[in-house]
Amino acid sequence: MFEYFLTPFFLMRLFYICILLIATAMFSSLSAVTNAADNQSCDAHFLKEDFGVGSATNTDKHRFFNNQDGGTNGGCTGVPTSSEPGSSTTYIFKCAGNVFDGEYAIVAHMEDAYNDDPWFSYLYGSGGYDHTTNDGMGRMMFINADTSTGTFYSKDTTGLNPTNPITVSFAVENSLKSHMVRLKPNIEAKAVFLPSNTEVALLTTGEIDNDEQWHVFTHTFNPPAGNTDTQMRLDIKNAAGGGQGNDFVLDDITVSQQGTCKETNNDILAVNVGTTSTVDVLANDPDFDTTNISSLINVTAANSGTAQGIITVDPATGKLTYKPALLEENSTVTAFYEVCSNDPTPVCVVTQVDISVGSALPGPDSDNDGVEDRVDLDDDNDGVLDFNEQCIGFIAQNTTGVWKGNTVSNATITWTPAINFVAGAWPVYTSQYTLHIDDNVGGAEQWGRLNKDVVFETTFDTPVPASEIAFMVMDVDTLNSNSNSTWTIEVNGIQDTTGIFRKEEMDVTYATNDDDMVLSNGVISAPVAKNDQYILIVGSDSTPVTSLRIIGANITVANDMIGYSLYAHKSCDTDGDGIANKFDLDSDNDGCFDAVEGAGTFTPTDLQAAGGTVTVGTGSPATTNQNLGNAVDGDGIPNPASPAGQNIGTSQDATQKDKDCCTLTTTADS
Repeated sequence: MFEYFLTPFFLMRLFYICILLIATAMFSSLSAVTNAADNQSCDAHFLKEDFGVGSATNTDKHRFFNNQDGGTNGGCTGVPTSSEPGSSTTYIFKCAGNVFDGEYAIVAHMEDAYNDDPWFSYLYGSGGYDHTTNDGMGRMMFINADTSTGTFYSKDTTGLNPTNPITVSFAVENSLKSHMVRLKPNIEAKAVFLPSNTEVALLTTGEIDNDEQWHVFTHTFNPPAGNTDTQMRLDIKNAAGGGQGNDFVLDDITVSQQGTCKETNNDILAVNVGTTSTVDVLANDPDFDTTNISSLINVTAANSGTAQGIITVDPATGKLTYKPALLEENSTVTAFYEVCSNDPTPVCVVTQVDISVGSALPGPDSDNDGVEDRVDLDDDNDGVLDFNEQCIGFIAQNTTGVWKGNTVSNATITWTPAINFVAGAWPVYTSQYTLHIDDNVGGAEQWGRLNKDVVFETTFDTPVPASEIAFMVMDVDTLNSNSNSTWTIEVNGIQDTTGIFRKEEMDVTYATNDDDMVLSNGVISAPVAKNDQYILIVGSDSTPVTSLRIIGANITVANDMIGYSLYAHKSCDTDGDGIANKFDLDSDNDGCFDAVEGAGTFTPTDLQAAGGTVTVGTGSPATTNQNLGNAVDGDGIPNPASPAGQNIGTSQDATQKDKDCCTLTTTADS
């Protein structure tokens, strides 16, 4: 059983779900199933008084009950610093000087009550710490009993169930050392139900020996028969007169009540690496009525689990979503969440979700030729390679300004410490696009260099898809003892363990050492002893990115100037139909398919019905989707155009149309 407690401040109809970050993994389909395991919670605390914390000299000890401000007779000048809300006493509060019969103080240890007088060290144990922390930093109430019996502590509790059992508990210690022969404390407790003023005697401690240890007294009782009161006052009374002795300390006063028990059932969720999956955690919990939820709150907390993925909960529905870490592939992870209800009394239940994590599913394959887009050199099988249809590709952007990619956004970019920018065009290539640096293409900016630890961060006022972002680390020389250098990737404030960014192979003559740097679990490293190493990371999916942070650490060689650059992706959409050219079968909307208008010699008779989701888009006179077919080589290039593909030709020029798409029209005159 897991038991959590709420204070009376939340006595309204309220449910919330707290996600405690813990984890596990296993392979399955993406459906959510529930098992039969139950969790139950019933108890709710209504009062817990531990008198606070603070060092022995901290003025927090100068606290008083509502009807006692100490005054000048109590040794205080002016009003003490704080009070005990809702508490009252007939005793006099002392914030300075000795505590005599009928007086009390809030102290860290017993000698505080006597101004650290050495003589009283003989009477009171110097190690007499409070019951809550027992380390000298907690507080307790020191009482020098009055010569006559009477109540020295009272406090009201509200929100009680009128009929359910109530438990009262408190800790008491005789403050005198064991060698002292003096009067011993004898304490009584009673409950007064309000507003009826019905009294119930609870317990009498009997004489408490001065054995220099705490004694905890607990009593559970039923409210009076026919009770309708929901408020109760706890009175704690000195049952023996004071004089020589009868000095004691009080701590950890609690009033709790068993409320309406609620149960939850454990849940099962299945998800594949690179994807997310969701389970409605309340769907199998009839004790938590989802039709009456007023709000749900997502609270994350540290715990002892193994989850490295991303757990979120929808505050409007209570649905839990998980995106696994790459390292959790084909394993099991467990998440725990907490469901709380204040209807009719505060009850919280901790519940488990077993999450099965399967292998990564194949990525998008827009032309349905069996080759994923991320490695397909011709994503629409028109024979015109993506490298040529990208037009611009990635543009270096290393200073704050309007984002140079497809998304309309503003990027705020910071380098800590300030980085040195380097002039000079330096184009870098992959098999699918160009990365432009300082070459006047698309406003490409200079790249930066630094020979020490660095933190790069960019934030976007409008989220940008991860696939529109790239980052490169250049010229890492591990032969010069930078082999321990790492660069940690954080996306939206969380380390990228789920593979939002992937390593992309580069194709450039002076970047021959890009194969040796490693990206694993969101951390780039350079384990191989080799100079002039490079790595390019590119967003692998459409995850909305509001911030990207790269943290370079253990960069220790002063003469190794490592290069850095952020890139924004700018794809071409010649006809403006919202479909990038590399997925558009008629990029210029002139009605002639790109496969025919390319620089090759293909004619309409070479075309086949296109597969997948590639299309001519809107505005094209073409009424069908056609390309060179789905029989392709290992690079995804259609066999008729393999291995090199064809150049653009007139496929992006609406003013020209291939002759094979033209029809000669004759008239009577001709």
